[in-house]
Amino acid sequence: MKVLLIIVLFLTLVTDSVLSLDEELLDPFGCNETLFDTKTCHRVSYDYYCTISRSTQDWFRELYNEALADGPRTRKEIRTLDDAERQAYIDAVVALKNDKSVWPNKYDAIAMIHTNRTICSVHKGTNFLGWHRVYLLIFEAALRQKNKNVALPYWASVIDNYMDNHPIPNNSVIFTDVFLGNSDGIVRTGPFKYWKDLENCTLQRSPNFNNSMRLMSPNIIDTIQNNLSVHHMKQIVYDENDDWTTLEGQHNHAHDWVGGMMSILDDSPRDPVFFLHHAFIDYTWTKFIRKQQKLFVEEEYESVGQDVKRHYPNRTMDCFYWLRNVDGLDPKLAANVIYEDSPECPDCGHSKYLKCDATFNICIPDDKTETAGTNRVYPLWQLHVCLLCSLFYHLFL
Repeated sequence: MKVLLIIVLFLTLVTDSVLSLDEELLDPFGCNETLFDTKTCHRVSYDYYCTISRSTQDWFRELYNEALADGPRTRKEIRTLDDAERQAYIDAVVALKNDKSVWPNKYDAIAMIHTNRTICSVHKGTNFLGWHRVYLLIFEAALRQKNKNVALPYWASVIDNYMDNHPIPNNSVIFTDVFLGNSDGIVRTGPFKYWKDLENCTLQRSPNFNNSMRLMSPNIIDTIQNNLSVHHMKQIVYDENDDWTTLEGQHNHAHDWVGGMMSILDDSPRDPVFFLHHAFIDYTWTKFIRKQQKLFVEEEYESVGQDVKRHYPNRTMDCFYWLRNVDGLDPKLAANVIYEDSPECPDCGHSKYLKCDATFNICIPDDKTETAGTNRVYPLWQLHVCLLCSLFYHLFL
């Protein structure tokens, strides 16, 4: 009788485990499939394009004007925020998701800008940096409507190259419940757990357990920021080639490293890590501009790109109908944004999540299990195995 009971219980638990595994870790709806293939960009019209309603685009313009009129705000590396600052930022992001005064909600309305043919004109060319700077300002202005004290942090992902326990998302404090939630599959921990988008797809990331994806190269990012021989914009954006040494080429690595929705251009802003990542790209560009100023380099907008017509200076910015591509280089866009330098030794921004490696004089991630707790959520099948072992022990031993 005991043996029969064990068999029945085992079959029940295994069935439940398979179902729960499908629900919690897998993607049953094909939500990670590519929605728009940028390889087809050259086949579609070069005219202004935006899928967002004109009334919502007008709201974007209001946010843009607020961003320019707003007082100075300081963007910091997210691991250097204190607990209250980090929580205020997270609360503002969640508040946008819950605010349905703009369809479908304010967070997704902004995320939906970065979709379909719009992505043709904002990648692989000169417009990449300027358009995304405008995008960040609009997102930040929406956050500051929720909390005036909030500024958009940045994620200096180059630091995560130096993790002691291998540079994979599952080992980063960024992907714990006190920051952005787990990195392995559907996001089921942290402040954005089980977020749904307009297509009812659940927010998800792809684990990088085999370390096949790489983060941005610290050496290349340092070259862009500080090497005096690299001082023209055309040296750091795509031309006709997929150049991984450019800032855009390097930026692609973090998208793929996080994986899931972040690795798909149409979906990437649906994961809040997108805005932290692009804030670091903007920070790097800001450092590059400071270098130009020291060298008395006056930048002129030069159209380069794989689909160069979309990057022409006087072409209207997709979804930002009041701007031209060249406006992305206007110094007034950065006038009220102050970037705190990326953490450096010896204090590493006074972050409890970073420590100074005195040998190489660089800040490295602290072990997340010592500072924030692990993001590991054990699948139910593992718990069921433990339960079966316990039952076996009590019934037969």
